[in-house]
Amino acid sequence: MEIGRHAQWNVEEEHKQELGTATVPSQPMGERNVREILKKHRVVTSKLVQAMKERCDGKNSCAVEALNSIFGDPCGGIYKYLTATWECHSENSAEACEHSGIPISINCGEEMINIKHAAYGVYSNENTCGLSYGGDCISETSLQAMKERCDGKNSCAVEALNSIFGDPCGGIYKYLTATWECHSENSAEACEHSGIPISINCGEEMINIKHAAYGVYSNENTCGLSYGGDCISETSLQAMKERCDGKNSCAVEALNSIFGDPCGGIYKYLTATWECHSENSAEACEHSGIPISINCGEEMINIKHAAYGVYSNENTCGRSYGGDCISETSLQV
Repeated sequence: MEIGRHAQWNVEEEHKQELGTATVPSQPMGERNVREILKKHRVVTSKLVQAMKERCDGKNSCAVEALNSIFGDPCGGIYKYLTATWECHSENSAEACEHSGIPISINCGEEMINIKHAAYGVYSNENTCGLSYGGDCISETSLQAMKERCDGKNSCAVEALNSIFGDPCGGIYKYLTATWECHSENSAEACEHSGIPISINCGEEMINIKHAAYGVYSNENTCGLSYGGDCISETSLQAMKERCDGKNSCAVEALNSIFGDPCGGIYKYLTATWECHSENSAEACEHSGIPISINCGEEMINIKHAAYGVYSNENTCGRSYGGDCISETSLQV
C-alpha cells in the first residue's frame, strides 16, 4: 500500500552516510572511491538527490540518463556524468481506521522495528476505511508519534486515535497509515582506559553507525561505572560515523582525544549500534544515451546518494575539469 504524497517522510541520518565505490552499469571501477571527494565538496547534504529520488524511490525499477533536462546544467559547455548509489529493500505497510479499535500491529520477531513513514488524517480517497475528504488533513506528529511507540522494539500496536496524534481536522473520521522495516542491529561497548576498542567488521558489506554515546549516562554498563548525572559527548555520533561509516571495518576506542571530555575526572564508556549493509552503485555519461538502470525485482529502490556534473578525474567517462561542478538537484536525502 502506498502512502499519499503528503505523508511525512523519515529522512533522518541518511544524508550523513557516505558514497561507496562507483561502478559503470556493466563494468566495476575497482577500488576507486569517490566517497572522500563527495564529502570534501559537501555533496552529501540535506540540500541536494531530489531528481534521482523522484524518479526511482519506492519503485521496483527505473532508468535515469545523465541529462541537463533532468538535473540542470551546473557548468555549461562541459561534458558531465551522473553517479548514484542505492539499496533494494522491502517495506511492510498497514492501515488502521479511527474508531475501529483495531490498531496497526507490527511484529518483527527477534529483529527491531524501524518506522519509515506514517500519516494520520485523511489525504486520499484510496483507503480501506471508505473515507473521503475535500482537502488534505494530516497530523504533523504522525511520524514522531509512531517512532516513539515502535522504533527499536520487537513489536508494537498503535491505534488511529486523536489522543496519540492530535486532531488535524475536527469532526472528520481519519485513518492511520505506516510503513516499516524489520532490521537487526549490532551493538558493543568499550571502557575508557581499557585499551580495548569497539571493533566492527562487516565483511564485504559497509558499516552504518546508527547510534553512539560516549560518557556516563546509566549504571547499566559492563564497565562498572556509575555517575550521579548524565554526561554525554555531543560529538559521539559524528565521531563514530566519521571513523566507520561506509567502511568494511573499523576500531574505535573510548578516548577523550576522539570524543572530547564531557565530564572531567570521570571514567567514561562508549556504546554504539550499527548495521551492515550493501549498496549498489553506477555511473552514466552525458550524451551516451545509456542511463543508470536500476532493477530491484520485487523489492523497492531507495536512492542513497547521487551527483551530476564533473567533480573528479576518476570517472569512466574520461571527463576532466579544472574545478568542481555539481548539480544541486542531484541529491536530496
